[in-house]
Amino acid sequence: MRTEHPYVFTEEGFPPYPKGIWLTDEEFARGASKFVYCCVDVAFWHRHPDSDGVILDLARRRIIPACGEWWVFGGAMKVGETIEGAALWHLKEDTGLEVDPDRLVLLDPRPRQYRWANGKGGLPNHVFVDIFALEVSPQEIADASAHLDSGEYELNSGIRAFGRPGGLHPAMLRVYDEIDQFFGKR
Repeated sequence: MRTEHPYVFTEEGFPPYPKGIWLTDEEFARGASKFVYCCVDVAFWHRHPDSDGVILDLARRRIIPACGEWWVFGGAMKVGETIEGAALWHLKEDTGLEVDPDRLVLLDPRPRQYRWANGKGGLPNHVFVDIFALEVSPQEIADASAHLDSGEYELNSGIRAFGRPGGLHPAMLRVYDEIDQFFGKR
């Protein structure tokens, strides 16, 4: 199991994120189209009951980027957040789940790069993404399905289990392969 984290340097005097300062979606979209920003995602998985493989548990996104795709949970980091803190915040925001941070396993300490032609606000976005894996129980999947963020995910689709079929976005196939490599075949 991989547990190392990328090195983070914080210079003394770096201020905490000011509370209550938010950009509108339009302001964020304009900025995001001009800069590279960072996101953190959490991939739900569980063991396949009849084999040594794993199952990836995804929800269908209802907003761009990746609108209509089966996807993991997460979003943009705020200034001053750690990747773990951002993952826990987005997990609660997107699914209602609160978990012990020790359950999060960073899949690959090298962030992925996603370059969306049609990102936030319909403008191009360049995003660095760290992805954590979280082994979930059937009860956690049911709880998360009942509390999906209706602003980001299609509620009528819920959370769906995937082996390694075709039809998923290539980024999700890569996530599946990494989780299967680290946790499958035991």
